[in-house]
Amino acid sequence: MAAATPSYQARTAAECAPAWPRVRFSEAVGGPHAMASALAALATPSRVGVVTPELVAESRRALGRALAESRRSVRVTQERLATLVEWSRSSIANVEVGRQVASREFWMACDVALGCEGALLVAWGRTDALARRLSEQRKEAQIRRLFAQPTPGCVCRELHRLLAEWGWSL
Repeated sequence: MAAATPSYQARTAAECAPAWPRVRFSEAVGGPHAMASALAALATPSRVGVVTPELVAESRRALGRALAESRRSVRVTQERLATLVEWSRSSIANVEVGRQVASREFWMACDVALGCEGALLVAWGRTDALARRLSEQRKEAQIRRLFAQPTPGCVCRELHRLLAEWGWSL
């Protein structure tokens, strides 16, 4: 009977495990205060009035800085983190400067890999909420523009389509 070869993911995890520092983020160089300074820029009120694209971009850059700072605090290179989270090194670099948007799964993997105890995921949630609010504002503005126009027959169809896309049922 032939021995089953482990999957790529299992091999990658097994290869990384011996060299990976087994340190919690709070015990790492700089401790929890290092992360706090990078995440301070992400502290936003639970209900922001008007969200601008600049605010979302700055929030993404601050989140990327928090990732870079937490990665450096546990002495992990971008290449090593890329191996651990199964992303490319260039994507890690782009996320760290706010040029690339990453999924929730990416932030969960980074949180676990770097031992951040949920801090990165919470910060991603704030940034994602700002991006979703910006999207909602744009949809609302579209609807307002439609209501401001004279009322030919096609506006109704367009309004129904926009409302359906937004999740409203009429």
